[in-house]
Parts: sequence; structure tokens; C-alpha cells
Amino acid sequence: LGWSLDAAMPAAYHPNQITQQWSYELGGNLMRTMRVKNHFLDAIIKGSKPLEVRVGYDNIKNIRKGERIKLASHSQEQIVSIKDIRIYPNFDAMIDQEKASSIVPGKNKLQVLWLLREIYKPEREALGVYVFEMEPIN
Repeated sequence: LGWSLDAAMPAAYHPNQITQQWSYELGGNLMRTMRVKNHFLDAIIKGSKPLEVRVGYDNIKNIRKGERIKLASHSQEQIVSIKDIRIYPNFDAMIDQEKASSIVPGKNKLQVLWLLREIYKPEREALGVYVFEMEPIN
């Protein structure tokens, strides 16, 4: 039916679950969907979280500046435009350059590092760290 499985990520969000990311071809343009926790999506929509951090899975490496992506949580969706992409070898290098509160509003560098390392194991961090600067599209 035109759907493509972009990624299957064992234990990405829950230890005993596989998270799937799917995309669908729309008139020749691929619209990716990225799963985001609801409170982070709220902050992205409000503009207080312009940065999304991911590790270098193949589907993440293929995202390009200017691309439109649908962010989805359990209760809402938002299309964003990718304004810029910055790549770092690890979280430490990333947090030295990026504003922590733009990644997780209200948190400092150490708190953001702790949260990212709770989400991503060291072998995933070793894939590289991608920072997407995004802007909601109304």
C-alpha cells in the first residue's frame, strides 16, 4: 500500500518493545514520521524545544535540511521543517556546542546528558549524534 518500514528499534523507548518508524510516499515526496514523547511534542509546537536529538540510525542519517517530517506522539501530530542538521561524535561533544534547554526545556547540560544516556545505550551513541533544528509548519 505504499508504506515503508524505515526502522525497527528494539528497546528504543521500552525495554521489552520494538518501536517502528514508517513512512509513506506522497506524490513523489517522502514524508517521514518520527515518534516523539507527548510532552516534548508540546514543547516543539510551542517553540520552546527547537532541537531534537537522535543517534545515527540509517533512517536518521538520510534526513536532509529542508525536509518536512511529521512528528507524532500518542495524542497528536505536527509537521516540522528541518532548518539545520548538526552531527557530533557523541553526546559530550554535542552538549558542549548546543543549548541544553533547547533540547529539553528547563534542563541544564548535566540533566540533558543523563536523560539522553537513559534513552540511548553507549553502542547507540557510538553511531553518532544528530541534532535537528526544526520549525513547526502551521
